[in-house]
Amino acid sequence: GNLMIVNSVSISQNSLQKNKKTNEMSFKGGLKPEIIKNQLKILLTQDIWEPKLKVKMPDSKEEKEVLLEVLKNRAKLDRFTRLSNEKANLKIKLLEIDSLSQEAPASPRLQELKNELLKKGNINSIFQSLNKNIDLEIKKNKQAYDYFKNIEKLEDEYIEKRLMKTAKMEKFWQQIKKGNINADGKYSTNELIDIISKDSLQNNLENTNLPKKTLLSRLTEKYEKFLREYVNIYDEDAHHYDDSQKAKQAAIDIFKGAIDKNPGIEKQFRKIYEFVQNKFLYKLNKVSDIPLYPVGDLWKEMKGIERKLIKSMKEAEQLKLRCAKNPNDETLKKALEEIEFGISEMKKDWINHLEYSCKYEQSNRQKMININKIEEYDYLTGKNRTLNRYKSAFEIYKNNNNQIPDDKWLEIITSD
Repeated sequence: GNLMIVNSVSISQNSLQKNKKTNEMSFKGGLKPEIIKNQLKILLTQDIWEPKLKVKMPDSKEEKEVLLEVLKNRAKLDRFTRLSNEKANLKIKLLEIDSLSQEAPASPRLQELKNELLKKGNINSIFQSLNKNIDLEIKKNKQAYDYFKNIEKLEDEYIEKRLMKTAKMEKFWQQIKKGNINADGKYSTNELIDIISKDSLQNNLENTNLPKKTLLSRLTEKYEKFLREYVNIYDEDAHHYDDSQKAKQAAIDIFKGAIDKNPGIEKQFRKIYEFVQNKFLYKLNKVSDIPLYPVGDLWKEMKGIERKLIKSMKEAEQLKLRCAKNPNDETLKKALEEIEFGISEMKKDWINHLEYSCKYEQSNRQKMININKIEEYDYLTGKNRTLNRYKSAFEIYKNNNNQIPDDKWLEIITSD
């Protein structure tokens, strides 16, 4: 409850002092390129067996390369996908007939399904034909089929080794749905390949013909902006290599056209990165000895709750569909009630943490004002995505009579 959080916060007020001194925080380390590529494969194949794929424009060169690789393999398996979906739909209809025959034999839906299957002919022959053609497609395109089977294995392995988080997958999936260029399903896999191949990462034309000096100056400005967004000084991990890499990539993507027109200019980028990182570390050093409430500890717990919430909300959706199909099944109803109670308790817990994290971050900010360090503190936290995400959630909460509307939950817990 509330008291426990207050105590845990009071016990270790000095978390920022603990590990945020300049000589301890760095922008070094990071994952191997092969792991990053595998992570992208997992993220980009979440709906790989859907008849019409959902695809967003890639945000980086690496993402574009992996997406094209995924789509080219999938194109070889388009017929396999169509046949597999046909077989699955047929099985679902047979199960529904079986269920209705036992539970609602007078249902008009039952007669409708039976008539539909009668028109198709002999069901056993249809299944035999589908199985034969599915096997044939697998043999013909074994390499592409194995490519996706290996990604399935990778997903299990990476989740187990904590190289991939289900929350990250869900977040990425929400981004795909939001930016889906195939929302009405009008593009085939091959057409999507053409669209992605021709796309130049949505380059801004005004950034293509920049003089060298202007390019370096603007890149510095953008890198600083993105570094402030991605680096969370309340995070216990003192190494922010991944954050700095994200910031670099985001800045480079904006000026890709101009960079391509200035071969060899990348050699000068290292100085830019070092200059910006040193500026960040200099500001951090000026506040690193000041004891602050460890708001990051609360955020960490909130992120743990978010992961469980996403999982439970998905399970609840599936259970609702099953309950709708089997309205008399008491076991399903009980299971849904239990999971919805769990969701409600998790939401209360998350809101409790949200209130305290915002309250204590405000106390930290006030302390910085009192000791005349607010300029440094605002530089380090003002643009941070995590802090702003929770501040924005708190605004929604306050503006809705201390509640978060049901339709806002998923957006809040999956946004960056």
